[in-house]
Amino acid sequence: MTKQPMRNRLHIGWKANGTKGYHGYAWRRHFFTATMDIWCHADAIGGDCIDVETVEAELVHLIRQAGQWPAFQTEIHFHKSTEEHRKVAREIGALYNLSPEVERESPNSFEATHSVGIDEIQSNLQWSN
Repeated sequence: MTKQPMRNRLHIGWKANGTKGYHGYAWRRHFFTATMDIWCHADAIGGDCIDVETVEAELVHLIRQAGQWPAFQTEIHFHKSTEEHRKVAREIGALYNLSPEVERESPNSFEATHSVGIDEIQSNLQWSN
């Protein structure tokens, strides 16, 4: 969950070393490649992220119902959800076969924007310290 450009967010998560308490992405030490799906709340009022956080929590709940908590899920924010939040989470989950009873339609107010491999992320994160 971020409000900053993904390049910046990935750089922070990739390079963190525990200084100031943040250790970065746990998964970065376990995989050579990965696919990242980036979702955005296209019409968030005032850039408010509570709706996205709520959908994320509902989606993680769906994943847990299908088995175990997501590997490397290190943080989650819970907020009171509405049927719309749960519906959007089910629609996203359906893309990953987490809730097959839901029609596969584009989530309302959310959209998949980009899939990118870890190799591409690494090549785009050539930063100087």
